[in-house]
Amino acid sequence: MRFRLLGPLEVHPQVPSAAKQRTILARLLMDAGRMVSTDSLIEELWGAQVPRTARSTLQVYVSQLRKTLAVGGATALLTRAFGYQLDPGAGELDLHCFQELSAAGDRSYTAGAYEKAAGELTRALALWRGPALADVPQGTYLRGAVDRLELLHLDVQEQRISADIWLGRHRQVISELTALARAHPLRESLHAHLIVALYRAQQTSEALARYAALCTQLADELGTDPGPALRELHLRIVRSAEVRHVEECLTPRSAPIGITVLRGADPAPLPTAPVGHLPRMPKVFVGRGKELAEAEAVLRDRRPGILVVTGGPGVGTSTAAAELAHRTAGAFPDGLVFLSLRSPDGGHMTTGRILALLLRKFAPERAGRYAVPELGVQEMADLLATVLEGRRVLLVLDDVHHEAQVRPLTVTDATLLLTTRRPALALEGAVCVPLGPLTPDDSVALLSGAAGGGADAVRQDPETAGAIAAYCEHLPLALRAAAAWFGAHPSWPARVLLTRLRDPATRLDALAVGDLDIRARLTAAADELPSHVRRAFGLLSLAPSGGFEAWAAIALLDEPMPHPADEPTPSREPAPKPAWGDDAALGTVVRGKPAPHAVRGEKALETLFQTRLLDARTVPDGPVRYRMNGLAGAVATELLAHEDPDGTRTRAAVERLSAAYTAHAWRAMRLLLPSRRPARPSAIVPDQPGFASAAAALLWFREECDALEDLTGRAHEAGLWTWTGALAESLVGYCEAGFLWKTWSRASVLALDAARHARDPRAEAIALCSRGSLAWQRGQADLAAACFDLAYRRARQASHRHSEVLALIGLADTEYGWGHFLSARHLYSKALALSHTENHQHSTCDALRGLVLAEAAEGHLPAALKALSTCAGIARAAGDRRWSCFLERLAHWLTTDFRAGGPIEVRPGVWHVPAHSG
Repeated sequence: MRFRLLGPLEVHPQVPSAAKQRTILARLLMDAGRMVSTDSLIEELWGAQVPRTARSTLQVYVSQLRKTLAVGGATALLTRAFGYQLDPGAGELDLHCFQELSAAGDRSYTAGAYEKAAGELTRALALWRGPALADVPQGTYLRGAVDRLELLHLDVQEQRISADIWLGRHRQVISELTALARAHPLRESLHAHLIVALYRAQQTSEALARYAALCTQLADELGTDPGPALRELHLRIVRSAEVRHVEECLTPRSAPIGITVLRGADPAPLPTAPVGHLPRMPKVFVGRGKELAEAEAVLRDRRPGILVVTGGPGVGTSTAAAELAHRTAGAFPDGLVFLSLRSPDGGHMTTGRILALLLRKFAPERAGRYAVPELGVQEMADLLATVLEGRRVLLVLDDVHHEAQVRPLTVTDATLLLTTRRPALALEGAVCVPLGPLTPDDSVALLSGAAGGGADAVRQDPETAGAIAAYCEHLPLALRAAAAWFGAHPSWPARVLLTRLRDPATRLDALAVGDLDIRARLTAAADELPSHVRRAFGLLSLAPSGGFEAWAAIALLDEPMPHPADEPTPSREPAPKPAWGDDAALGTVVRGKPAPHAVRGEKALETLFQTRLLDARTVPDGPVRYRMNGLAGAVATELLAHEDPDGTRTRAAVERLSAAYTAHAWRAMRLLLPSRRPARPSAIVPDQPGFASAAAALLWFREECDALEDLTGRAHEAGLWTWTGALAESLVGYCEAGFLWKTWSRASVLALDAARHARDPRAEAIALCSRGSLAWQRGQADLAAACFDLAYRRARQASHRHSEVLALIGLADTEYGWGHFLSARHLYSKALALSHTENHQHSTCDALRGLVLAEAAEGHLPAALKALSTCAGIARAAGDRRWSCFLERLAHWLTTDFRAGGPIEVRPGVWHVPAHSG
């Protein structure tokens, strides 16, 4: 059996054809003779998108691979307690052969046996057939392993060339070295060999030109000069001295363990000049006084420390960190470095890459003279710790994605200043300084200060500037984009930008000026989310803009969401519309949440909070409330529109959210106004938990009233006519008690329009009763009478007793207000008789309340008191404290003041001046 990794994967006599099996085999061969854990194999196969069946699927792949390998003989693929192990025989794996030959060549080279070394190294290189594992799908580990192999191949190739130069074969290696130097322009040792080869081949001008070009490139890209070996080589060439090999330009000395040194290299002393790499600060920096003072105290401490500046996209963590670095530069005489951990392709920089860059900055002499491809992360971390030992250095690492990226740096003597979008980093001893939006005053100051030629437009209209800052969510990136807009339009008034920001369709476009683009920043953050969380982010754009609790989010997300590892296959079937007469139908929307959906919804919320795409706040003894700011909401809306072009999922989500809010509203109403019931009985979900107290229910309505109004409009826009009416009706009791006439009016208008769109006379009757009651309370008797009259006819048409009772009471109230007491008493009596057949306590109480007033107005005090007693008994039995208190006040009025005239409280909190009987 033979295995070949150094090129396309080959197995003799039979190679696996399936991609997953080839990946597993390559991973096992990379650690041949050692156990590879199951988790490591799963990560290599699927990365972050691990399916639920990963372990069982892996077992199937391994079984199939074992059968394939069995064709070749007795090669052992062993099952261990926590993984698998592959043990090729001696000489069966080309990687082992390569390592043995290159080690032998290295020993021969060290002993000065250059001819033998060249032969052994040439045989080692001959085992390569192309890029390692070129035809194998690679995960994180294999990509890193292949990179290390390629670097090792380059090391061996360079050592073989070095041996050839010692043997006088300098002309033969010039073309090979030229290609290698072009492919690895910053590897000084390759350039050194090429310059020696050219010089010995009598091409002195070309050798000197190569040295000059290398000096320019090192200065431009690294800000450094060639190492001492190359400088000495250059001096010898200028002097026309004899040079056989670059190693003659250095004094031999032993190298640190794990580092391959050019033979005879003398490790240069550490550079004493401070390293300085900080970005330029913007001309205007405002606010953050308290946060920066706290951060400065940490940075100026003589002991190495870790400061973590946290904040969401666009909040200005990078700028704040740079400002801190500039302010405290004097405390770090040995150097400051600002390093963005975001790769050019938008990915996250690996720990190895971070360490390599820092070594290049703090030890350029060593970086140019050592070939370090064989160093692992720990070795590089140890080397950097040695380089920085005893030095006062500040490392500013911007956009840390996770702790593992920077943990190796915590053992150095450097002070770390880290920025991250996460709320915190789990690093021992780290001090966290969270940044939020700027204050309104600081926002306007930044807007004005950064506007350049457009600053006058900001200063001339401070009110509009404040509104612009609010639409920017007081985020520095958005404010700087707005300021850039003013700079580009210096003569335009501020209201032009405000108009664009008010329109959600143009808001993000207005805040995109060059690289100041809040949409790009937020979209990049969303793109990093797992696919199921990204879908949740889009759906949460439908949540109330003022904030929401977890149950509302779960209602939005309560769909058959794919498992994080599954491919999304969203259904385009609309959610079933519940019939108001069918409790079971509503239950499927509100009650019937599969538990896994709820769990995934809560996890999605936590992930969005961790990435700062969602804000969260708590109140004492209250639930966590989430909020998506307006800019993030605009990006989420665009994402949802892209993923749901026909709006099917959007409509279904609004329907679920409407059902949840309706149910919660009526549960709260039970405690506030126990006798009140919806005209649609199935809107109550009796098996869901209620609120702890009436105070809690009242607090809920205060928090959610705007959300209920907003959702009523959203349901109307989605064409959910039934839910529009249900939501509007759930608002009536709270709006009536709190005199929220504008909210009540807007909701009732939408409910009436929805009922007429649906051609539902029952829903129209309910909406008309609501509008009539509002008009009556506002003293618009004629409008009230017209609404109640039409409501009565629609209720009769739909045979809906409840709205018929409400319409009769409303008509009676208008008659009473006009002084038509006899007519009013007749209508109240008719409503009372109908309400008994419906067993509806609130309607019964309301009819009796009117009858008390009508009887008293006609001078029938005993009849009025009798009706009052009955009404009070019903209110007490229902536990309706508001109505009970009102009836006590009404009883006091009947027994003391009713003949005195003046205003009368005709309904809880509603007062009328009665007209004389006509």
